[in-house]
Amino acid sequence: MIACGLDSRLDICARLQTRLTDVHSFGVIMWEMIAREQPFADLHAMAVMYQVGSEGLRLKPPDDCPPFWRKLMTACWQPPKLRPTFEQIFKYICDVKRFAAANPHATFAGGMGEELIPDVALDGQDAPATAAANIGGFR
Repeated sequence: MIACGLDSRLDICARLQTRLTDVHSFGVIMWEMIAREQPFADLHAMAVMYQVGSEGLRLKPPDDCPPFWRKLMTACWQPPKLRPTFEQIFKYICDVKRFAAANPHATFAGGMGEELIPDVALDGQDAPATAAANIGGFR
């Protein structure tokens, strides 16, 4: 009976898993690479899942995080309909790579590439109507 209940919960979780949750996870992986820390290390995994899913818990980008990567990772943590697709993420990274090649003195620390990512609300709330109109490709 326990196994059946567990299987039911896993089935529900599997159906909730989408590309949008993968995008959120990608944002967390970016955070881990930049922060060089384990996210929410002081919390139990079940508490993290609950607080992220139900209470909107989000990581705080490291203070020394370059603006391009900060904006990209926080875009990945937006409400699902506002998150970029992986195709858009790939385009942003390719665009900043091309910009860097054409501007050898530009740096991420200096804000390089930040303007390539549309503005969205960074507090986990829906973007204001004016910002929503500018995010065309976000879903």
